[in-house]
Amino acid sequence: MKKLLLTALSVLAVSTANAESKVFTTVPKNTFVYAEAAVGPIPFPIVGGGIGIRHKFNNNYAIDASLGIRSMIVISEFEQRIDFLKYLTKNKSKNFYTGVGISAQQVYAVNNGDGFWVRGIGPQILYGRETVSSEGKMSFGQVEMNCFHKVSGSGFDHVSVIPEIVFRVGKSF
Repeated sequence: MKKLLLTALSVLAVSTANAESKVFTTVPKNTFVYAEAAVGPIPFPIVGGGIGIRHKFNNNYAIDASLGIRSMIVISEFEQRIDFLKYLTKNKSKNFYTGVGISAQQVYAVNNGDGFWVRGIGPQILYGRETVSSEGKMSFGQVEMNCFHKVSGSGFDHVSVIPEIVFRVGKSF
């Protein structure tokens, strides 16, 4: 009986280990991990980059989450975004989409030699085009308008709304 129980446990352990390795080593075809480059906000463009993940649902909708950083000598911006996308065309290889989301920002700026942080959160709307190559690699280009509500910061005495336009491109890897 003891030998049968040990054999059953070892078979269960091996099959569980195999199942777990399959879950974590494969990415579904409708999920893309990507690197991105961004320029914005207009009228003071700052170049930056980031990483993200996009998951499609039924080729009609997607959820997109990313982390990014843009920086110049006197200002650095850290951004976390989550967007819900609606595809406007049914072409799987070339799709136009629109979306809404929310973005949180932390900005570090230097003024007269003193550095200070400003934090904000706000809604965003976006429009873009996504292409999928025959090898299954995704790339996209989009323009987004963010309306950040600055909520706290040292050297920042009041709440204000700051609209900005950002251009973003990305490619899966």
